[in-house]
Amino acid sequence: MINAISGKFIELSGERAIISTQLGIEFEIVVSALTGSKILNLEQEQKENLRLLTSLVERRDDASVIYGFLSKEERDLFLLLLKVNGIGAKNALRILSSVSPEEFARLIKEDDIKALAKVQGLGLKTAGKIILALKSKLVKPEQKEKKISEKKEQKSKYSDIIQSLVDMGFDKDKVMDAINNVCEDSIKDCNLSESEVFSKAFNLLSQDG
Repeated sequence: MINAISGKFIELSGERAIISTQLGIEFEIVVSALTGSKILNLEQEQKENLRLLTSLVERRDDASVIYGFLSKEERDLFLLLLKVNGIGAKNALRILSSVSPEEFARLIKEDDIKALAKVQGLGLKTAGKIILALKSKLVKPEQKEKKISEKKEQKSKYSDIIQSLVDMGFDKDKVMDAINNVCEDSIKDCNLSESEVFSKAFNLLSQDG
């Protein structure tokens, strides 16, 4: 595995950065729009000695693509997104081009499905799937504690729906996160009928599986 590529930055064409190593080998590396912008704004000395962390992704046509990142956080998020069912490298790169790893973690923490859905090519369903899949991996235990009162409210208002979905084999925490997404973060003021909440939550959970 290639952990990183170091060398002289030559040019950026769209999402493809060219780096020339000391051995005279030039690598074409795909980067996010945010990373590309940061590279262009580096001092010349930094461009002469650029180091990008990398991830090698095999495509269906057997071609290999090298993705590059300026920070470990960005690469870690890219690799995490690849583990989400249906989220390929292109969508992962779109997300990284739209939000920083820190901002992405905030969106997941706050269940901000609308903001995540604004990323080109995602939409509400895919955004909901991402939140369901990554919530437990990105939100720290102490942050989860802040959701306790909301969870209790969910249990009280939608206890029958929650139990039905759990009986169908879905994870209870994911069921409650799905209901929260369906109600757009306002369980107390949710105007949807119980049948609508059940149907929409079931669809989100089914996509996650």
